[in-house]
Amino acid sequence: MQALYRIIEEQAIKLDYSNLRQFGGILGLFVVHPRIGPFILLDDSLIKQPRKHRCVLAEEIGHAMHPPRPGHMRFHRRRYDAADNQAIIVAQDERKALLWATGFLMPDVEFWRAVSQGYDTVPDLAEYFYVEEWFVRTKIGFIDTQAHFFSRDAYRSGISGSMTASRF
Repeated sequence: MQALYRIIEEQAIKLDYSNLRQFGGILGLFVVHPRIGPFILLDDSLIKQPRKHRCVLAEEIGHAMHPPRPGHMRFHRRRYDAADNQAIIVAQDERKALLWATGFLMPDVEFWRAVSQGYDTVPDLAEYFYVEEWFVRTKIGFIDTQAHFFSRDAYRSGISGSMTASRF
């Protein structure tokens, strides 16, 4: 948590806690307030759930590092159709924040080191990195996506797809 708090301090992000559950299960929110600047508001229940706290805080810092595009908050308030253009933009923004968060709490080199040391299940990796299992699954999803694109690009360059896939 100290590394996350250090980023908050370095980036001059304000952090506060409140009962966000009353608004439909929201655990965290990032906004740029017109008077106070970047601001993260987390649900106060996270204080007693340290693993989830780390994951949600990291994701919200990810939004600070990759700010959501206009309409993001409006989308969450209105719940647009999932096929709507705004839904696609919001999904991309969420992906950027989570990619940053999983990369920060579970860097690729450390992730692969842990796997090579026998931490090769989702629960084991969650324990190793002190994160929630959904966070590990998200990281694995990003790795799978990167491997797919790496294999596709290698194939286009004339390298056998099976050769590149064996590296992962």
